[in-house]
Amino acid sequence: MLEFRFEKASETAVYLEYETSATRGKAIEAYFDAYDTALIRKEKGFRALRELSVKKGDVYLKSASNSRKTSASYYTPASLSEPLVKAAVDQALTKASAQGKALMDLKILDNACGSGHFLVEALGYLTDLALERLETDAELQQLVATESAKIAEQLAYLNLGYVPEDAQILKRALLKRCIFGVDLNPFAVELARLSLWMDSFIFGTPLSFIEHHVQHGNALMGASVQEFISYNATEVKQNDFFVENLSARFDELRTVMQELDAMRDTTAFEVEQSKLLWKTSIAPKLHLLSRALSFICTRRALLAEGDKAACEALDKTPDLLTQLFDEFKSKTAALKQVETYAQRFNFFHYEVAFPEAFAGAKKGFDIIVGNPPWDKTKFADTDFFPQYHSNYRSLKNSEKAAVQKRLLESPHIAAAYQSAQTNMEVVNNYCKAAFPLNKGAGDGNLFRFFVERNLALLNPGGNLAYVLPSALMFEEGSMGLRKHIFTRGQLRFFYSFENRDGIFPDVDSRYKFALMQVLNTPPDADGAAPVAPIDTAFYLLDAADLQRPETHVPYPLATVKALSPEQWALMELRDGDDLPIMQKCYSAFPPLSPEWLDFRSELHMTNDKDLFIEKDAPGLLPLYQGRMMWQYDHLFDKPQYWLDPAAFDERMRSKELHRMAQDLGVPKTEVAKHEAAVRYDREFVRLGFRDIARDTDERTLIFSLIPKNVGVNNKVINSIPKTYALDALGNVTTETVSPLRLLFALALFNSVTLDWLARFMIQITVNKTYLYRLPVPQPDDDTLRAHPDYAQLAKNALLLSLSASWDDFAELAPLFDILPADVPYTAKAKDLLRAENDKTVARLYGISDAEFTHLLRSFKGMATKRPEYLALLGAL
Repeated sequence: MLEFRFEKASETAVYLEYETSATRGKAIEAYFDAYDTALIRKEKGFRALRELSVKKGDVYLKSASNSRKTSASYYTPASLSEPLVKAAVDQALTKASAQGKALMDLKILDNACGSGHFLVEALGYLTDLALERLETDAELQQLVATESAKIAEQLAYLNLGYVPEDAQILKRALLKRCIFGVDLNPFAVELARLSLWMDSFIFGTPLSFIEHHVQHGNALMGASVQEFISYNATEVKQNDFFVENLSARFDELRTVMQELDAMRDTTAFEVEQSKLLWKTSIAPKLHLLSRALSFICTRRALLAEGDKAACEALDKTPDLLTQLFDEFKSKTAALKQVETYAQRFNFFHYEVAFPEAFAGAKKGFDIIVGNPPWDKTKFADTDFFPQYHSNYRSLKNSEKAAVQKRLLESPHIAAAYQSAQTNMEVVNNYCKAAFPLNKGAGDGNLFRFFVERNLALLNPGGNLAYVLPSALMFEEGSMGLRKHIFTRGQLRFFYSFENRDGIFPDVDSRYKFALMQVLNTPPDADGAAPVAPIDTAFYLLDAADLQRPETHVPYPLATVKALSPEQWALMELRDGDDLPIMQKCYSAFPPLSPEWLDFRSELHMTNDKDLFIEKDAPGLLPLYQGRMMWQYDHLFDKPQYWLDPAAFDERMRSKELHRMAQDLGVPKTEVAKHEAAVRYDREFVRLGFRDIARDTDERTLIFSLIPKNVGVNNKVINSIPKTYALDALGNVTTETVSPLRLLFALALFNSVTLDWLARFMIQITVNKTYLYRLPVPQPDDDTLRAHPDYAQLAKNALLLSLSASWDDFAELAPLFDILPADVPYTAKAKDLLRAENDKTVARLYGISDAEFTHLLRSFKGMATKRPEYLALLGAL
């Protein structure tokens, strides 16, 4: 049901699922107006599989399954949710028992609750524990006795001989006291409420009033009471009566909410009392307090839109605070603006929505559990148009352009497109500003924002239990969060799974995700007692793997600091034998320095798509994409796009002048006179690597030489071939990276040893920050030539590159006096050179034969696809 939404038809149209001869047996779902529908029906082999006709103004249920990434949500199977919920509740109860806190006082939140799966799971497990305690807990006994009597009276009135179990009574009571949910999708909120009602329903009793515990809103866009008070103190500086009494207003709200939670809703009268209390005593207070905090969010949204002037104008509103807290005022321009933004972005303020969780000294939730959205907060055409044309992502650029043109001719689709684009940009800017631990993390990602949001919502000692991408503990963009977790909290466990067996059917089989628990207790909170090692497990395929002791690897915090002192990243250890080999490698050489070899991207597939030509022609240059490369092979696949050299150089010209200014340390205006000295990267042989290369693939680090006179898209990261400098006469010259260095680096990065080390940190995308963490020998050219192992590695790398194309790299052959007859062309001859390099690199790092054998066991993809190569390595 979450894949559907209600929509009002803006025009008479058809949502058509069909096949034609051109689709080759693949069904296409697309949105067409009457004119385009008629054209489609004329296509050869047309066959309608499903057809939905709607008239302008009709409300219909529309499938959004083709744009699932717009919600970025995936249903979590019970095999994952059950152990996660159990760990979270057990940890919270251990803390509660130590503090003398009752089980019924626990506060459990899922603020991306979807249909309520985690909340139902938590409620069920909490009920089981309450039942176990029933014989010894006087408070629970009194609750059950009181509610049983009321239910019995009600059932007798209905002439029903049914006697509910104690567990059912406990579950209804715990639902209103302990369970809290939020979701941005209003459909999901209704389903979550329904799921909880069905799970806690007792035959003969009314449904509990839980609208105040499962609410609609944007879990990431909200404000706190303290933020409002701080704004008043620093910006407005008004000693306003309303602000002075703001805390008292919230205390009053908490008192009333606790009274509401105390109502059991066992009888129809009690349910009506709950609704009346909500309507008369709570909703009016919520409105004013929510409006005050929404004002803070409106300011942030205006700044996220880049409209600083509008924000300043809002700040200067006369009697602003009086307006915000005057229940009779709602028509002023400022209040209308706040209301408009609150509705547009669905601001959600936890202290207003769930004040009972922020009562007392320890404010916040005991448990936050769930599976947050996993997607980036960056608008992409490929996330918008598939809801109107199902195979949009697989189309060529020219075909995508045609689909876009057709769809955007409909005004309502064009408006929706513009709105989605604008809103996504605002949300991204808003969240990047609101969550400082995500600062400088590249594109925003929802799961990272949720982690930061929820760590701040935990009470001291509370715990966050999440299903999320494993990248949190490995990628550069999560570094700030990791450091916060390791220095301000305690990572209790981190279990990383591969999706090869389709635990999440809608997620790529090569994707990795994890179960994680973070305790909101600083590492040194227990005095001198050392923090227990993190319980880790990696490369899991099924939750049942966690039952095998050998899959668990204790990971001390000291090891995190030793192996990743800057990034605070975990390494994906397969077993305890990995650690000493890793430590040996990291002590052999320093991390790669960008001073020795640096990388950058060239053309972007979206931003520079206007340059890409789909048919080859004389004089055009090929555009290199990641799929065209394999180790030592730059011709692994054919090009899909080509470039006009003049247009390509013109696009790169301003970038080169900017680089020249940076290299020379002068303003860009001063390098215009040196424009004749510009040298484009395509004039040099470069080293490149594929950025999409998972650690579960046959190989993860995939490097090859890039020949001259080609363009490179952003899926291939290429070495920086030159820098600009001034000679003695003041002329601009270039200083180049030697081909010898590139060849040596090519041999190192394509080695099994470096690949093995890289796999401990790389998930899906390879970028240069991972390379900078790898220990690498970095000799100068003289040392390279003099060191027999170094020189042989570089020579072998050149021979293997020449085997892909002599013509493209013939100019490098004189480095080692190589002739065409020296180049290996059979698979076995090339594998012999690769194997020789692999064994040499292992020896450089001090890896023994037994350790190398252990290392090779982790390359399961290679064992399946290249058993002959592993046999060759074993024989050397």
